[in-house]
Amino acid sequence: MEHSFTLWLQSEVMACRCSLLSLLEQRDKLSFQEGPRLEESYMKEVGTYEEEVLRQELEVEILEKKQQMIQTAINRREIVDENAIDQRLDELRQKMIQELSGEAPAAYTSLSDEQSDELQGLYHQIVKGYHPQTHPDLPQAHRELFQKAQIAYRCRDLDALRLIYEMLIASDEESVSEVLSQILSSLEQPDHSPSPAHFTDYSLSSRLYKNFCQTEEDIILIEEKTRYQKEADLLLEEITSMRKTFPFSAAEMLSDPQKIQAYRDELSHRMYSAKQRHDARKEEIAQMMKGALTHE
Repeated sequence: MEHSFTLWLQSEVMACRCSLLSLLEQRDKLSFQEGPRLEESYMKEVGTYEEEVLRQELEVEILEKKQQMIQTAINRREIVDENAIDQRLDELRQKMIQELSGEAPAAYTSLSDEQSDELQGLYHQIVKGYHPQTHPDLPQAHRELFQKAQIAYRCRDLDALRLIYEMLIASDEESVSEVLSQILSSLEQPDHSPSPAHFTDYSLSSRLYKNFCQTEEDIILIEEKTRYQKEADLLLEEITSMRKTFPFSAAEMLSDPQKIQAYRDELSHRMYSAKQRHDARKEEIAQMMKGALTHE
């Protein structure tokens, strides 16, 4: 029975590792495949024109601030230095343009020198110990993990590569490797949550375990399982948060031509309105400056 408990706990840990690896792959797919594809599609459909509209609206906002600064100087009976005002507003314009453009996400591509060395070192060990061409008798589970390691290395995903390395080392035993192979295969099935009970019936072990004293090995396995579960929960929160941000938030619109056209129409209206306001603000500023110069 003790042996059965150990196998059950090992299977639980392996299932948690596989689930975590699956989430890491989902995150990388969002970052390096779906995200760039959606962003390219968005720019093609509406993004380029949207940038023009946003810049036109920004110029209106700059003119309104200029109008306020001129009016403040007039109210204080100060000399209106339009060149000085334009210089200050140009700095503000550059800052606003930078905020408008945003920053390219670098969370999964930027590694420190130390992290890059670790990435290289782990991949070298994986290639040396588990490359299918140099190890023709490699179990199927190890072959699948090696393929995942290649993807993680190309994506520079150090977290995924660390986990794959741990899984490779832990699955060297034939019995654990067989369980791992079954769990990895289950991840290929849509809407299927991997569970060791799906492959081997450990239900009796799980019911009886609470009546037995934990061994030191049990405690280590349970702590490891808990750690992987916490990491998976955090990663799931990260993926959920990513899906709510651009460009993933635009996926629904991009899948519906009518919604795309509706947004284009909205942008056209905004552009017309911004141009009207822009011309009106310029005329008002010209009149204010004329009055200010006459007053002087």
